Amino acid sequence: MQYAVPGNSLEYWNERFEKLGIDTGELYQHFGFQHLPLTDNDGMKIELVADSKVGGNQTKGYGGVEDQHAIRGFFGTTLSLPDIGRTGELLAEMGWKNDGEESDLTRYSSEPDSHLGRYVDLKAEPDLSGRFGRGSIHHIAFRVPDDEAQAEWREKIRKMGFQITPVKNRDYFRSIYFREAGGVLFEIATDIPGFDVDEPFEELGENLKMPAWYEKHREEIEARLPELRTD
Repeated sequence: MQYAVPGNSLEYWNERFEKLGIDTGELYQHFGFQHLPLTDNDGMKIELVADSKVGGNQTKGYGGVEDQHAIRGFFGTTLSLPDIGRTGELLAEMGWKNDGEESDLTRYSSEPDSHLGRYVDLKAEPDLSGRFGRGSIHHIAFRVPDDEAQAEWREKIRKMGFQITPVKNRDYFRSIYFREAGGVLFEIATDIPGFDVDEPFEELGENLKMPAWYEKHREEIEARLPELRTD
């Protein structure tokens, strides 16, 4: 998983990780962007990507991170697949542009209103078999504005020959799911009604909110969560 930071921020992050005792890989260039790789405590491969297009986004840094270097959001993701052919075709059918190949990756890009989450890289790894658990990603989500757009995509995906779920109400959004040819679970989720449906926008992130069906498990869930500090 790749996160976008302003274009001049990787040196800052490299020094920060070194002070915190977090090992990082060597900085490297990929498709014109500079990447800083690292691995989290669960074995998840993470990269910070310097992207000058996200520098103007107003984001507050927490935990001592300076605002001008704070993570702006998702940059993109890499899908490891037995064969990238059909997945690439599907992304093209979904409106993603093939930006070509570099090293062992094929890049697809979108043109969202913001500059976040606009890249999907495909990597052919025929001998790799994934499994769920710590250090793995459950699914990849794509956004649509509303129920009408989602219904149109559901019909398109169905006509492509994929088995797709009925609409699932997640309280904060509504979702449909299907597994693409390479085995990756794709989600198409609505922007509406939004995460401010049960609290003011200005207070987002201050309290633990969850869908109604999880409320009966609140005590157990809260007991398992690590403490987060924002000072």
